[in-house]
Amino acid sequence: MTRGVLMDMFVIEFWRYLIGRACSLDRKTTPTERVVACKQLVDALTLMLALAAITGIRNICGHRNQLSINTSAP
Repeated sequence: MTRGVLMDMFVIEFWRYLIGRACSLDRKTTPTERVVACKQLVDALTLMLALAAITGIRNICGHRNQLSINTSAP
């Protein structure tokens, strides 16, 4: 596998992780736990967007276990 493909795979798996974190916010948690989880989610999303920019991924749409990815690479 090339370096670009590995990075794309990492970004995809990281996106799945973010979706899972967002879904876990629906569970019963205290308000303090929700605030901490939201902050961690925002930090992780910021990192994911930076990685997507580096790897050339233009658009990632996710819903549950489905992903749609558009890249600038041929």
